[in-house]
Amino acid sequence: MPAASPSGPPEVQFELVRQHAEQFDVDLPDRPPGSQHELAAASYILGHLQLAGFSPRLDSVPVADTVDSTNVVALPPNGSDPEFLLAISYDTQPNGRPQRGRELGLFLEVARAITVADPEHSVAFAALGAETAESRGTRRLAQFMLDEGIDPSVLLFSSALGSQTNFYTVGACQGEANMGMATTFTETECRDIDMHNSAITDAGFQLTFIGGDIEELGRGLFDFLLGSQS
Repeated sequence: MPAASPSGPPEVQFELVRQHAEQFDVDLPDRPPGSQHELAAASYILGHLQLAGFSPRLDSVPVADTVDSTNVVALPPNGSDPEFLLAISYDTQPNGRPQRGRELGLFLEVARAITVADPEHSVAFAALGAETAESRGTRRLAQFMLDEGIDPSVLLFSSALGSQTNFYTVGACQGEANMGMATTFTETECRDIDMHNSAITDAGFQLTFIGGDIEELGRGLFDFLLGSQS
């Protein structure tokens, strides 16, 4: 089945970001790994990535005996190897409700907007399940990239970052891609991070944590990813 052609303007629409956020923060606030609510969130993400012009793949993430979660992975629509991969977790702690809806909404809206702006882009997107269960989502993503033989720079949303800085770079800004990002954002700080999960870097991939004010981050992230295609 061919991918859909995404609609809308070639820019991030923050009203759509807010609408997506409501689905996660109001309708599905509790999404423990392997739960029905986590599955419903994965289905929502899958559907909107399809509407954004991708043909996403569901990659199983084992949680416990007979219990699985899912990574939703969307490789570039044109079939090329990704240069960048934007990743975000979508599950929640079993007894907590971290509000990640705006970040998830931005994740989906960047996927739509960049495909409208450049259907031949080389950006992949991955929504990670079971990340609160010993970082199983990123561990599975690292193995997926090794299995597929792809080597993108991974941009990972981190809710631990404050609202003042948009990009934090692991390894004190080492690497051309990270240095390129540093010139794109108005408030950028590079520093070493004590990562809760080193699966991405242990597997040999470049990793950058992203976070901050959702509108400033959204505009800068979209411009950076689109500019990297030229």
